Amino acid sequence: MKRKRRLELFPFYDTETIAAHLSRMAEHGWALSEINQYFWTYTQIPPEQRTYGIAFFPGASQFDPKPTAQQAEYLEYCEEARWHYVAQWHQMQIFYTTAEHPTPLETDEALKLEVIHRSMKKSFLPGTWALLALFAAQLFFQRNTWESPLEFLANGTTQMGMLTSLMICLLCVCQLFSYYRWHRKSRAATEAGGPCQRAGIALSRISLLTLVCVCWFLLCQFYFMAGQSLLGISIFVFLLFLGMFWLLFQLQKVLKKRGVCRETHLLLTILVSILLTVGITAAIFAAVASDLFAPKKEAEIYTRTLSDGEEYSIELEQDTLPLTATDLAEIPNDAPYSSSCRRSSSFLASATECSQLCFDPALDVPELEYEIYDLRISALADWALPAQMEYILERRNRYHTPASTYAPVSFADGIQAWQLYDGDEPQPSFIWAKDSRIIRIHISGTEVTAEQWEQAADILFDS
Repeated sequence: MKRKRRLELFPFYDTETIAAHLSRMAEHGWALSEINQYFWTYTQIPPEQRTYGIAFFPGASQFDPKPTAQQAEYLEYCEEARWHYVAQWHQMQIFYTTAEHPTPLETDEALKLEVIHRSMKKSFLPGTWALLALFAAQLFFQRNTWESPLEFLANGTTQMGMLTSLMICLLCVCQLFSYYRWHRKSRAATEAGGPCQRAGIALSRISLLTLVCVCWFLLCQFYFMAGQSLLGISIFVFLLFLGMFWLLFQLQKVLKKRGVCRETHLLLTILVSILLTVGITAAIFAAVASDLFAPKKEAEIYTRTLSDGEEYSIELEQDTLPLTATDLAEIPNDAPYSSSCRRSSSFLASATECSQLCFDPALDVPELEYEIYDLRISALADWALPAQMEYILERRNRYHTPASTYAPVSFADGIQAWQLYDGDEPQPSFIWAKDSRIIRIHISGTEVTAEQWEQAADILFDS
């Protein structure tokens, strides 16, 4: 017997639309056999005319191993009226009949609305409000832990987290607004002696559009993040949570088959959820700390003897940099430099962060740090450039006096340039911009002439 699963995004309370959909599926030879939050399972049958009916039983729970005594009595009553039980979705009971003129499951529309509202207050509404609060808080904390504006534009992982949180918040708001609006209109209709209103298909379309947008965005981010360690971490986290949900689903199926009571079932589900969440968090931290997904890099070991005769060793990275300190100053060939290059990317921008630092404090040699940002949407530069300067100055001026500012300086080849000043004292730190590329550079330990700065700009804009 063939079976198939479909993604269904019907509102929990829209009984008329759900019933009409199931009747159409039966006409095409597919009968509902199992139902959960999103994926509904259908079994192939000979096409037939079926009328589906939906009733709500507020005392029911998804953690019940079997129908309660009152629920079983209600099911027997429905069976006698030729309404055959199909499946349960939280407090929703789904039935079908092949009778031409079946007895209605619900005859009192006001009572039907009251029962639906009681069921919604027990499952859907608390869960949706809790989900909205959780992801709104997450969005708030993510906003307060942003990197600099340019780093944010080039960080696909941060963008994925924030967009997912934002989409879930918007979806929760739409669902809550849609339900309260439907309930208000249905109450007015039943008080006037009419039936409950149909919810329509707007919310289903919004839910589907939200899902499509999130999937499209994730695919774009995965494409632009290819080859980065952050992509590996993101996929790792996604698979861990997917596995957690699968295990919880299997646990509920096993507990129901074994006839575990509602209270024990709920307690075990909560405990296993907490344990799995703690385990996943530990696995993520362990993977990040061990650089499990970081690409292997060339490095050399530098050993230095301290004044007390003790030796210590450090691993020096040997990444290839587009601009090095030797391009700007004379340095000893044996200077223990660690040359690091980190790349990140998103569908909005890419970033290359480079540094060349000396790990022997006894040597007075120049040290170089710079970041190269390439914006995929040129118009973003109008916001990102001043926002980046404001971000740098705000952080620098928290603990630094005199106050720092950026002042424009003239540069060749159409390059816009700003130099950092501490009060009236110029610092060897610049921001350069040309077309859709923005560069921040800082060097210490040497004097750099204007010609050398322009030479460095040429190298970095041509890289």
